[in-house]
Amino acid sequence: MLVQLPAQVVLAWEAGHRTMHCAMATNLDVDTLLIEQLMRLGGFKSKREAVDAAVAEALAWRRQLKSCEYLGTVDFRPAPVPSPQQGPRLD
Repeated sequence: MLVQLPAQVVLAWEAGHRTMHCAMATNLDVDTLLIEQLMRLGGFKSKREAVDAAVAEALAWRRQLKSCEYLGTVDFRPAPVPSPQQGPRLD
């Protein structure tokens, strides 16, 4: 089944993952001093670019933090290494 996407939807490939970017007007009350600081430190040319990067970094950090819940829950046991005296198995 083919679906025709609205014109404002742009599909892009980033770091091997397909992501969907939707253009939508959003008004947020964000501390402009923080955005200006981020623009200087990150070398961003626009507020939009700085906010997009900050949101992406926050998501990556939260995902990494969430993955810490699984530390120590999986038992990885290496496969036994055959000794040279045994020779190859001919089953």
